[in-house]
Amino acid sequence: AQTGEFSQELKPPFPNSKLVVMHPEEHQRKATLFEYEIDSVVEIPNPLDLTEDFHPAAKAIVQSGELHKADIVAIYPARLDRGKQVEIIIDIFRELNRQDWDARLVVIDFHSTAGNKATYRKELYKSAWDGNPSTPIYFSSMEAGYLDKDYEYHLPHKAVMDLFEYSDIFVHPSKSESDPLTIPEAAWKRCGLVLNYDLPVFRLWEGAALFGKFSSNIDTAVGLPGETTTTYGNRGAYMATIAGAIAYIMGNNPILANHARVRRERSLDAVWHKNLWPAIAS
Repeated sequence: AQTGEFSQELKPPFPNSKLVVMHPEEHQRKATLFEYEIDSVVEIPNPLDLTEDFHPAAKAIVQSGELHKADIVAIYPARLDRGKQVEIIIDIFRELNRQDWDARLVVIDFHSTAGNKATYRKELYKSAWDGNPSTPIYFSSMEAGYLDKDYEYHLPHKAVMDLFEYSDIFVHPSKSESDPLTIPEAAWKRCGLVLNYDLPVFRLWEGAALFGKFSSNIDTAVGLPGETTTTYGNRGAYMATIAGAIAYIMGNNPILANHARVRRERSLDAVWHKNLWPAIAS
């Protein structure tokens, strides 16, 4: 079209053909240039292979959870003792979905094979799926275990870091931590942080994170061993408030908003499902 060579051959519409453009701005201009009716123009943007260098286990989890469709993605790598309080994240993500966000959570449940940890994992399965089966919550032990039986018990560090890269936020409600490495790891991957204000070590991130109060194994009034127990008049309403704060930063922080938009609109999976396959099928 720019050189004029083969211009006549290119202009007439071909039988059963569509004119492909890459973005909305091109629709009318290219239809006019190549003499196509506007309803014969299809939009197929240039896609990005967001998981090209991901660990196979991370790729498997992205695929099985169809995470490219999500408005919000988060992971929670945790050895499943009860102090990690995974049920709090499940409640927050349930509230996000009630607020019309497609929010998907992946629990990286490692070293949780026996005793109370295994019991707790079964309880979390029930909590995640029985209360509202439509809430998209996934467990790495189930989503990646078919690749390698070891992945039922742990994921390689690279896979976890890849999933942080794919995520938007990191919620850490644990009430028992010394120096959690997952927070700087998530921050390095540009995830928004949501932390437990009742645990003093998390306050090192004050001014750079959202906070909720989720209790702790430290007496926060004096900073000594003990307990801090936060109770809620209405637990659901409290978690809905945390979910609303997450929704606000997802909608108003351009870095987080653009990250989610690229995943939903420009990833290979998104372009295939939303653009390329419908064009082929039509």
